[in-house]
Amino acid sequence: MEVLQLEDLMIENKVQTILTEAKLDWSIDKIQLTGVHNEKIINSGYVGLVNSKTQKVLHAAKPSYTPCQNDELVRILMKGSQAFGNLKYNWGGAMNGGKKIFLNLKIADAYSVRGEELKRYVTGINSNDGSAAVSFGYGNTVPSCDNQFRKFLRERFHKIYHNSSMDEKLEQVPEILYHILEEELQLMKIYSELAETNISKDLANDLVKSLIGYDRTATKEELEDMGIKQRSLNIMNSLHNAIDFEIKDKGENMWGLFNGVTRFTTHDKSVPKRSFGREESLYFGSGATMNNDALQFVMKEAELTF
Repeated sequence: MEVLQLEDLMIENKVQTILTEAKLDWSIDKIQLTGVHNEKIINSGYVGLVNSKTQKVLHAAKPSYTPCQNDELVRILMKGSQAFGNLKYNWGGAMNGGKKIFLNLKIADAYSVRGEELKRYVTGINSNDGSAAVSFGYGNTVPSCDNQFRKFLRERFHKIYHNSSMDEKLEQVPEILYHILEEELQLMKIYSELAETNISKDLANDLVKSLIGYDRTATKEELEDMGIKQRSLNIMNSLHNAIDFEIKDKGENMWGLFNGVTRFTTHDKSVPKRSFGREESLYFGSGATMNNDALQFVMKEAELTF
């Protein structure tokens, strides 16, 4: 029993340290939302989810909504990762005033693609604006150019919803992490296969067209017919330039082609102009969608399954 108490104390110390480092040392308070009509106070039937530090209402929800507090998510991830030994807290933070939060655990085991060792992560996310369940996934960063990729497990089993059974389901996190690490290792092997798969000169055009609907082969008349304006042309050229850069750097292969897209979403794509706006796009938004679509494209072309 004393050993268990000591382990719990060590975890609790880690939790508090992480909350402070990630500036997640606040909670979600539920307050009754009311209004005034004909000088009478009317109960709205909804509660407001309030950031305890900023006192800002992040979302309106039904009273049955169960928040997942920041310390809960950190604590569960710390406990859930103990069995794997190679997962250590790396970084985290709050997006858009706390409407969404994220935590990254670094995977210490090395994996290289064409001699370049990737930085690998397990990621936990939560929302306080009703936009996402508590979810888990994985990601990686290519050190030579800091290209980021994140993928979250889609199966309902891996999503924990904000309801009365949430606490019980959070106990399943160790099993979820097992599935994450298993799938993440499969992705590393796919990366190696992509690096050995050559591409044709036209494939970059095909990829760009599949992602945004047009590419550099389109004529001026075709672009005008599609209503493509200068801003959209700038996006297309930026995406093409990113792909050209990565193919020159990593070779004329599917790995270079895929990295061209992750370079664009990591460095060039427009994102919300606020703290962690880039991560918000890559974890929850259009950056994540584009990266995942690009991965599906190159895997299909390389005849790989995942």
